Amino acid sequence: MQQASQQLPYTKITVPQTGNGFVGRYTVKIPISALLRRPDGGEVWVTIPAGAVLCDSLHGAGNPTEMLGVHWKKQYYSVFWNDLLNRAERASMG
Repeated sequence: MQQASQQLPYTKITVPQTGNGFVGRYTVKIPISALLRRPDGGEVWVTIPAGAVLCDSLHGAGNPTEMLGVHWKKQYYSVFWNDLLNRAERASMG
């Protein structure tokens, strides 16, 4: 079995941890689709708008080769790696 980090063009391993539970921040440049994980266990597809700052979560989001868990506005979402890489850019950790 090939490791997920070998399958991805970008891996979490290369992003420094900050001690607050997050490993990276991204500013959305083009709106992206995201799966909102509701507290009741339900899921709904939403659009995260341009300008939103997403915090990459250390918690998984299902298949690590396809989706990444992020936090935005105190809620947990799953986004596709491709969308994050192509429609967002790394933000400062400050």
